[in-house]
Amino acid sequence: MRLLLKREIMKTLNLMKDMQKVIEERWQIEEKSVLFEWFAQLQEAAMEIGQTVEEQDEPHVSLISGLEKYCEIVYRLGEAVINRNDAAGLWNNCNKKLLEIWQYAEQLDVKIKVAFLPYKYSMWDCMESIWKAACEDKNCDCQVIPVPYYDREQDGSLGKFRYEGDFFPEETGIMDYQSYDLEAEQPDIVYIHNPYDEYNKVTCIAPAFFMEKIKKCGAVLVYVPYYLSGYCLKFDNMASSCRTKGAFCSDYIILQSEKLKAAYEHCGITGEKLIVTGSPKIDKMCELREKGRKEKDEWRQMTDGKKVLLLNSGLSTFLNQEDWLGHVDGIVEQVLSDEDMVLIWRPHPLLAQTIRSLKAEYLEEYEKICQKVETAENGILDLSEDYMDAVAASDGMISDYSSLVLQYTFSGKPVLLLEGCRKYRENEVFCDYFSNYFVSDGVEVIDFIKMIKNEADDNQEERIMFAEKSVANGDGTCGLKTHKAIMKIIENRENQE
Repeated sequence: MRLLLKREIMKTLNLMKDMQKVIEERWQIEEKSVLFEWFAQLQEAAMEIGQTVEEQDEPHVSLISGLEKYCEIVYRLGEAVINRNDAAGLWNNCNKKLLEIWQYAEQLDVKIKVAFLPYKYSMWDCMESIWKAACEDKNCDCQVIPVPYYDREQDGSLGKFRYEGDFFPEETGIMDYQSYDLEAEQPDIVYIHNPYDEYNKVTCIAPAFFMEKIKKCGAVLVYVPYYLSGYCLKFDNMASSCRTKGAFCSDYIILQSEKLKAAYEHCGITGEKLIVTGSPKIDKMCELREKGRKEKDEWRQMTDGKKVLLLNSGLSTFLNQEDWLGHVDGIVEQVLSDEDMVLIWRPHPLLAQTIRSLKAEYLEEYEKICQKVETAENGILDLSEDYMDAVAASDGMISDYSSLVLQYTFSGKPVLLLEGCRKYRENEVFCDYFSNYFVSDGVEVIDFIKMIKNEADDNQEERIMFAEKSVANGDGTCGLKTHKAIMKIIENRENQE
């Protein structure tokens, strides 16, 4: 039985209990017509519960039988009203039977409906392992509803309509957003990863799935950040990340570390809603680390017998550094000039749209770099929504600072960072990636290429140790433990009610 139905049944039974008490106190002084109406309401309520229970997969024979006997007792009480007979025994039986029904109903097994609302497939990894854990839970019915979204135009208006449901693998069993009705489905738990709704400057999800609509259907709203947080100089600098609509509207927020929880609390987000169980994004990397390097079939001819370097380009550096694309172009040239290397360039999935929306004058330069990589004999331009193919095929990565750097660290493979330095470990660290390699610490791109070719990674053991110690459940169990934590909250709420 759905949790929602059980709650409605228990609510009705409690109302019947209160109503029955009033009738028992007033039945000898109230007009017969009023009493008959009250008795009729009790019978109708019992029959409605019975009908609801009969419609479930399990018959619950004892509960149905108890409701039928209860209706018989109420009918006999009505007859006693006509004759003003002594009904003490009938009232005693009525109270006992209602208590018995209440106890039966309280023991009903329930199914929790859990809905996942991703909007970009490239961000599905931030909730995928939670979904897997929920699917394996016999007490849960899972739904995945990819949410459509719009690109933002430069003037802030809604632009191109996009939907990425077709990217999800068949086993996900996605539901079509067009036929999904939140009010009709009334999920018990809803997971989101987009904390912005109408406040995102680059994209905007369909208003039908804004948080206020989710909250209206009575679901427990759980926000799982689509990114990993690395570090900050001081907690005040985290305000823009912590003080989002999602943080305020959600019932619970899944956080990667205790230090990040402290940052949220510093920014005014109450501790009761902050749950530290790690990040499903790390689960994905732990899974990959066990499998080792693996290439897509269409890449294998190019990558066979060569080392593969992944170049990752994020959003923040592009927005903050004027000649960032020129810097990227220089790295592209350097790797492509080495015949023993293969370059996979993976721009952030929203980079092109960010350029169009915020810095359109750089669009031509960006497209030229794309063409250069795409036409090179040892170059792969990866614009797919799934970053895992590029990560799995690579032997190392060069990147500006981004969430993928933090995630990649858990793969066991090395990263050369074009920004930052090792000494930043002295700051407020939410995920320790500082045993990677940094240009500012004297490791140049050419040095890193040689290191990859020679399979020399002196920092690997230290890097994994520091990374796993800095987050919760860095062993790949975040999804399972998050699911258990939320289910425990639901169970406790049920017991309190």
